[in-house]
Amino acid sequence: MHGLLCKEFIAYATEICAFNEASFDVIVVDGMARALTAWLAAQYIKPNGIIVFDNTDRWQYNSAYQMLTAAAFRRIDFYGPGPVNRQEWCTSLFVKDLDVFNDNVDSPQGDCDLGW
Repeated sequence: MHGLLCKEFIAYATEICAFNEASFDVIVVDGMARALTAWLAAQYIKPNGIIVFDNTDRWQYNSAYQMLTAAAFRRIDFYGPGPVNRQEWCTSLFVKDLDVFNDNVDSPQGDCDLGW
């Protein structure tokens, strides 16, 4: 239904199966087979990894959002205009542990430090 899952789209979604589970730091969920891709992403993302899910304002992918939530992922939404139009849409990050963001923030040091 709605082209969300058909044999033409299954091929790109299942490419991730060529790798070991928990192999990826970041997985981007985009394209027509987002529900299948999100389900696979939940298995192939590292425990502290980030799933970037495009167009999460679309109701067609509600089952994928519910599945990720049930798998203990937390959702962080980013709204804004898209690159091809002025219509606002949402891209979301799904993470299991928000501390992943704490370890990746560097404070400026030396001459570039503005002292804020």
